[in-house]
Amino acid sequence: MVQVHNAPLPVAPRRQRSRLSTRLPARVTTLGGQADCVLLDLSLTGARIGLPASSHLIAETKCGSGAEVEWDGHSAFGFIAWIANRTDSFEFGIHFDQIITPQALIATRDIHDEFWDNGGFSSLQRDTARRWVKGIGG
Repeated sequence: MVQVHNAPLPVAPRRQRSRLSTRLPARVTTLGGQADCVLLDLSLTGARIGLPASSHLIAETKCGSGAEVEWDGHSAFGFIAWIANRTDSFEFGIHFDQIITPQALIATRDIHDEFWDNGGFSSLQRDTARRWVKGIGG
């Protein structure tokens, strides 16, 4: 016999802070290593990170494990709160162990605007190719 209860399902808590939508180059470090990534959005308490579906970090990325994200002179450490494995990308959320400063969030907004005003990822790819041709490194 199956018993049915009409109790409400638990609801995940909503974010306490609004997020700044970005698409900035960044670097993430987990127990699985380091990789270039995209900082998709940022708040005082966390970030959404995107990796290409081919990234070596995907197999080692687990909810609850530690991760550090670095972007344009800023960095924050936290724990992976959720993972979304999509067909063409892999995303996860980091909940920071300490709140980042409002100044870091404002600076990131300014960096984002400047990055996209100067050509975004296309400009970054051209610069990387130029450095590689000159033997400067990537």
